[in-house]
Amino acid sequence: SWKIVSISPIKELNKELRSFNRSIYLVIAICALLALLLALLLSNDISKPIRALVKSMSEVKEGNFNIDISYKRDDEFAFLIYRYKKMMTEMQELIDKLFVAELEKNKVELRAKEYELKALQAQINPHFLYNTLDSVNWLALKYNAEDISTMVKNLSNFFRYSLSKGKSEITLETEMLQIESYLKIQSI
Repeated sequence: SWKIVSISPIKELNKELRSFNRSIYLVIAICALLALLLALLLSNDISKPIRALVKSMSEVKEGNFNIDISYKRDDEFAFLIYRYKKMMTEMQELIDKLFVAELEKNKVELRAKEYELKALQAQINPHFLYNTLDSVNWLALKYNAEDISTMVKNLSNFFRYSLSKGKSEITLETEMLQIESYLKIQSI
């Protein structure tokens, strides 16, 4: 019943364990570094199209609808970018149509105002003429010039019937009154 005792320094016993531990730590560090690099690459790969979209949206906010985002892969981002570009093109077309419509509307309003002004001028001129002839009539009556008064009244009626208050069709009665006024002026 013998016992054999062997004495070895602990350093020698743990030498291989320490070497194994160092190898494990090195492998873990390399794996962590590779995982970090892969995560950064993947994150950049995912966020790059998103950053491009955000940049494009900033340009659109400033009013630039002519965007050009190039994305060559066929994934969800490609579909998203395609739809975004299509939407921007449609928005630009709508803005162009709205701009043209607004220009046309302004042209129509301007023409309407011109016609309104011409109509007012046309109304002012006959009224001025009628008022002047009426004043001449009253002056003629004041100085007992009945033939001048008659002539001025007939001239006033002739002009009034000729203008026919802007109507394109007049009655036979109005036409007869105009002829009568004309003949009275000619007879004087």
